[in-house]
Amino acid sequence: MARAQGSLEYMVIIAMMIAISAIVIMYSTGIIGEQKSSFSVSLCKQAAVDCRASRILSPSDPCLSCGTACKDSSTGIEVTNDAVRCCKNARLDKIYEDSPGCPTGGTGPLAVTLVDPTANSIKGSPVTITATTNLLATCTYTVSLISGSLQGTMTTADQLTHTASVAISEEKSKTLTLTCVAGSESATTSPTPFYVDNTAPYYPSLFNTGPFIGPVMLSAEASDNIGVAKIEFYVNEEKFPPAPDPGCTFTSLITTPVKCTRMWNSTSLPDNAYILKVLVTDFAGHHTQRVSLLIVSNAGATLACGAWVKCSPTRSTIADCYADYPVAAPYNNYCCFTGISSCAGECCSSGSTCCQLGGLKTCCVTGKGCYNPEAGKIACNP
Repeated sequence: MARAQGSLEYMVIIAMMIAISAIVIMYSTGIIGEQKSSFSVSLCKQAAVDCRASRILSPSDPCLSCGTACKDSSTGIEVTNDAVRCCKNARLDKIYEDSPGCPTGGTGPLAVTLVDPTANSIKGSPVTITATTNLLATCTYTVSLISGSLQGTMTTADQLTHTASVAISEEKSKTLTLTCVAGSESATTSPTPFYVDNTAPYYPSLFNTGPFIGPVMLSAEASDNIGVAKIEFYVNEEKFPPAPDPGCTFTSLITTPVKCTRMWNSTSLPDNAYILKVLVTDFAGHHTQRVSLLIVSNAGATLACGAWVKCSPTRSTIADCYADYPVAAPYNNYCCFTGISSCAGECCSSGSTCCQLGGLKTCCVTGKGCYNPEAGKIACNP
């Protein structure tokens, strides 16, 4: 009986030794550790997803579940480097074994960066404000008006990127200031000037009249309450000149009219009626257009070629005139109608001729000469 009991105890001891050896092997190979780590990392990632969803509705949610799901309950050690902060920042891509952590979550002191609108930019209402912080924070905005101001709290999905959409009916110059708070810290941006433009450009003027014969200088003028950014021509909805020509672009904020001219060869289209459109765009992206009927009538027309084309007097047909068109600058040349004189880069009007003196030029009534009334000026004789 004693012998049997001793054998049983011996077998139990052997079984325990085998079990312990197996556990040691599993730990040494990482099997148990990996299973635990994989499970814990999954819980932490899910907490990050829940945190992001919660902050869409409540930006100030502290996401306490991150502290529970991303730490080992017995040791208090984070499942991955910086796991709790990564979770609260909704950075699922940073929650994994051997992760470097979430340095983008930042450390103090608190700093705020205004991303948009940039200084002196022009926006249409509603104005989208975007800012970033280096710490989990809540931010508010203040837009100065002529009388009073607009204030509000910015929204955020992760407390690092902050946005607000602000309706501003008052136009012209404004300033924007942001204030962000993270715990006991606060940070404020310097007042940033920007413009609000809710008005489309004024109706443009088009100076061309038909019928169009040969080369035509398309000419338009437009203005805006803040400034015109671009003027473009379209012939039958085809932009002219085509890309890469951007049209006439402007960078200065001026309310006075700006002018755009482009040389167009009407012989590129058969004689017919076409639509000529002038499209004006302001700096806030508003558009205004003018549409006009364009009549092309080149049948039997003749031209006198201007000096830039270098045609002889006997080469006065449209085809001859364009035969010597500069390939490198096909839109910057000109030809003058038969009977109209060319004048150093332009054409004189009917009944006038070119008069050049002292490096200056002007068009005077046919038969009249020109003179220098004072230095740097030229005038026609009375």
